Amino acid sequence: MKIKVYADTNVYLRPFDDWRNQHIAREGLASLEFWRMAKENLQIYIMSSDLVKLELCKLDHQQTEQARLYLQFVKCNLQNEKHIEIYAVHLMEEFNLSAHDALHLSFAKNYGCNYFLTCDKELYAKKYLGDVKIINPIEFIKVFK
Repeated sequence: MKIKVYADTNVYLRPFDDWRNQHIAREGLASLEFWRMAKENLQIYIMSSDLVKLELCKLDHQQTEQARLYLQFVKCNLQNEKHIEIYAVHLMEEFNLSAHDALHLSFAKNYGCNYFLTCDKELYAKKYLGDVKIINPIEFIKVFK
């Protein structure tokens, strides 16, 4: 059985953040382990979107180039469709989310992902969006290692 995972943009970037904060360091290590697992484990099916690519392009060049290496592990790039945007608006209103966070969650929910992986504390505090488990990299590694 394939485990469909949509990784938030911050999971691509966490390995390159400043690790002086212990929590960020733990998430950074867990993110690196997640990407290693994604590379080696055929059951982990990474899904992404053009929104992730857009967000990566807006960042510092060196950081973006390093994070883009993880895009090679993406098995499916999800297409933005009207129903994705409509559901994202609903999420923005119901949970007071930013447009980008709402779109990421909408992609994960509407394309049947099992997990939405994020380093955003406010998002993973929600725990679930329908059948999609919202989880941080540390917890993901504990479950699948």
